[in-house]
Amino acid sequence: MRLFRCICLFFALALLLSGCQASTGLNNQQLRVLVQEGFEPHGDEWVLNLSVLLLFGFDQDMLSKDSETEIRRLSDTLRSVGINSLRIEGHADATGDESYNLQLSERRANRVAEVFIYAGTAPQLISTRGMGSAFPIASNETAEGRAQNRRVSIIVGPSFT
Repeated sequence: MRLFRCICLFFALALLLSGCQASTGLNNQQLRVLVQEGFEPHGDEWVLNLSVLLLFGFDQDMLSKDSETEIRRLSDTLRSVGINSLRIEGHADATGDESYNLQLSERRANRVAEVFIYAGTAPQLISTRGMGSAFPIASNETAEGRAQNRRVSIIVGPSFT
């Protein structure tokens, strides 16, 4: 029964990847890497919310050494399969002034972009956007939810490859 489930999962992944290839312009190897790295399909784009790997402290835009190491590894992995351009979106929780949160989220996106550039991604192939607190992935009513919302998302899509 376990083998049957593994085979079904393999074929489901293969179907997903083959269907996505036509709509995104990404090849099977690129799609496999995106899935392995935790990217999820959203329309024609693939999004990695780094809320698990990369969270920022309250009112902070600095990265830990571990986060920098993980971003460099991700940059190397994406470039190894020909994914060279991407969009980085910074996010903030809903605490404080909206315009300040927008600026803070922009600084977070730019900080992650700096690490991608340091790791070898060409600066002209990265776009950054601050999203402020407009797109929470968790409730801003709890400390845990606010922490999850202080994140960066990395987006790969047909116009980015």
